[in-house]
This record gives sequence, structure tokens and C-alpha cells, in this order.
Amino acid sequence: MNQIKTFRKLAIFVLILAGLLTLAACDTSEKIPYGSITDDNYMTLGDVTVTEKELYNQLRLQGASVLATMVDEEIFADELAAAVLLLASGDVDANEYLDETINTAVHGTAVEEQLDEIFTDYNDRWSRNIQQFADSLYLLDNTIDRLAVIASLEGMATPGKGYSALPLLVERYGLRVAQRNFAETELAVEVTDEEDASYISEANVVTYYKANKEGQYDVDALVVRFINLNEANAALYLASIKADSKGLWYKIPDIRILSGEEGYVDLNDLTPSGYGHVKTILSDLGLLGKLGVDYEDRDQLSIADYENYYKKYVISTSRDNGLRDEALTSAQVKQEFVNIYNILNPASQIEVAVDGSIVGVGLVEYSTTLTYEDLTDINTSLRSHIYTTLTAEATMTDPDDVTEGKSYSSRVQTFGTSRYLVY
Repeated sequence: MNQIKTFRKLAIFVLILAGLLTLAACDTSEKIPYGSITDDNYMTLGDVTVTEKELYNQLRLQGASVLATMVDEEIFADELAAAVLLLASGDVDANEYLDETINTAVHGTAVEEQLDEIFTDYNDRWSRNIQQFADSLYLLDNTIDRLAVIASLEGMATPGKGYSALPLLVERYGLRVAQRNFAETELAVEVTDEEDASYISEANVVTYYKANKEGQYDVDALVVRFINLNEANAALYLASIKADSKGLWYKIPDIRILSGEEGYVDLNDLTPSGYGHVKTILSDLGLLGKLGVDYEDRDQLSIADYENYYKKYVISTSRDNGLRDEALTSAQVKQEFVNIYNILNPASQIEVAVDGSIVGVGLVEYSTTLTYEDLTDINTSLRSHIYTTLTAEATMTDPDDVTEGKSYSSRVQTFGTSRYLVY
């Protein structure tokens, strides 16, 4: 039945087009779209009638495209009526497609982020796009009130969304929705017909999945980006964390902390669990003299002094002249990476929630969920690092058992032109 209906529509299309071309090419015919134009019927086919004035007004500026649209509107009349009803009833899919189609025609893109950027940061360009679009509609139909079109588009409640509320645009672009729905319906039948060229077998599905979808799942990851190595090092100095050759992270004694504050390094404690090793490093660097007689004057240390101390500090889990270094747990590494993220993004702070997830602080919106496409847009090497090198914390029996893998970067790594830490 669908094939018969389609054939009938195609036959009507051929008859209308052939009839119009024949009449237009006839030198002796008085009914041509110029000269003495009247309201006489130019052509009638069934219940379809076109007058001379209708044809002239619509074809004199953009004849070819308008003629094709007029023919399509007759061929897809039933589908067009159904599409208009879908749009009016608020059908999400139909309205989204209409919005995408019109946004592409007006602004050259249907990507929401790009539309938001144009509207917010380049409002003059947004208005100019609307004016040019109104002009293009006028070229197709000189009866259109361009100022009314501009006012309607600029007065939309949500810029770039809800075009179905504008009758003129539904009239102009509803056909696109109708044709899409028709194609979708036809394709749904064809893909299940083994005799059809569009047939999709189970083997086709498996092949496509393996080539395009397998392993491309969403991931939850905190991605900390540094613009260069200097910024990365500065962040590590501020956080006072350092990785060893095995890729484990350690919190090194922070000699900047003042007396009485948590984490204070007592340089007078030379016991095996004290900080004799730190005192030795500072002595070798010639920094002890800056700290006063009792070594408590820590605010005399400069940024460069701490950097030199950080670089000279060697991770050791077996030293005898001071407190042995102990690797941070996965949870502690996560917290330290969050701290570094906050150092770089003071206006959009994040935190580790009670359940271990990473969320925005207060009203800050933040999500760690990244799609395969998101990571591809950032950097393909970074994407590969996350998918193949790191192990998702949620899949590990014990996140601190490194034999199962690690859920965090072993060091600051370079992907493309930027440096990254990932958890």
C-alpha cells in the first residue's frame, strides 16, 4: 500500500512538472507568467489549481526552488498536515527538528552551545542573522512583512527555541518535518525487508557496533588541565604533593605552615618519626638561617625557596633519619586533585561528596560525566589514556590495590599542547 501511495505521489509530481514546463515553453500560449497577468487559472490538475498571478508572484524571484516546494507540498499534503498537528501538540522530536532546521537557516548552526555564544557574546550578529533571514524569506515571497518576521524572531521567549509558535515559519518549514517523518516511516519498513537495499541484518549491526560503538562508553573522570608545565609545577608546589617512580603520590612535609597550625613541621624534632631529613635539606640549601634561632620563622621563606626544597626532597619509605613517607590512598589522591582543580578554578569550586562523587560547591554546576565524543573533542591521546590506562574506581574491589590498576594519573602528563592530571 505504501509503495502504491508513493508511486501515485511521484506520478502527480511528474504530471505537474511536465505540464508547467510544457506551458512555459509554448510560444503561442497566452497563459504564461508575464505580460498581461490575470486571475485566470494557469493550470488545473485534479483539485489542484494554480492561477497566473499566484504563479507569477511566487516564481518571478526564486522560481526553481519555489516551484519544487509547491510541488512537494502537494505530494506530501497528508504528511504535512500530520506534521503541523505534531508541532502544535508539542511533539518533542518534531519541534526539536523544526528548531534545528530553522536555526541552521537563520544562524548557520543548530548546536546549542554555539547558539548561546552568538546570542550572549555576539548579539549584534544574532540580530543581523535574523534580518538577513527575513530578507531571504522576502525574496521567496514578496508579500511577507519583513519587520513582522524580525519582531517575531527577536521576541521569542527562549531564543532559538519554540519556532512552532510562529505560523509563518511552520508554513515555510513544516514541509521539512513532514518529509523527514515520511522518510523515517519508509526506512523503518525497508530496513526489515531482506529484499530491500536498505535491509540491516544482525551481522550489519554487530559490525557497526564493533567499528563505531564498542568501548565508547561514558566515563566519570575529574580532568585537571594545565596550560603549560610551569602552571602544573606551581600547582603541585602549592598542594605539596609529589609522585615517586612507581606513580604513587605522597604528601611531602610543608615547611611553609606556621607554628600552631595543622601540619606544622617541627625542625627541632630529630627523632626517627621527626623531621631531621627535612632539616638536612634546608641546611644543604642554606635556608635554615632564614628561619630564626628556633627555626619557626616560616614566613621568611620565598616561593623560590619552597620550590628548591620541593625539588630536592626525595620520597623514601625506608629512611631512618626522619618520618618515612607514606603513599596517599586513592581517596586522598582524589582530594588532592580536587584541591589542585580549585587552585586553578577559584570561581567554580568543587568538592568530594560523602558518597565519594565530585560535585560543585554551593550553586556551582559540575559534572564528572564525559562521553567518548567529549573526550575526543578535548584530545584523542587523553581519551586513550582514560579508556586504556586508568581503571575506573567503581570497578575495583580495592581502589588502593595497585595490582588491579590505578584510577589516577601517575604524574602530570602531556597530551597535545596541554598537561593533565586525571582521576
